[in-house]
Amino acid sequence: MNFALPASSEGAALLCSDSDLARFFIRNPGIIDTAEGVGRRLGLSGPAILSELEELVHIGLLAKKELGGHELFLINRAKLGRLTRTE
Repeated sequence: MNFALPASSEGAALLCSDSDLARFFIRNPGIIDTAEGVGRRLGLSGPAILSELEELVHIGLLAKKELGGHELFLINRAKLGRLTRTE
């Protein structure tokens, strides 16, 4: 199952269709967590997780909030509403 966002950039849509992190947040829209927490949930580690999360924020799929000195990542519900499912 692939997911694509209506986007001006084809690269952004491809990132979402190939991204385990994007699929994780799409399938679990209530998750609000740090990069480290998301990595633990998915069995991933390293700076690549933060880099991909930041890219998902950049394209608008995720939002980032700061709370108590921690950066938290969560689904951008407005963008999720425009998400389309492709086969």
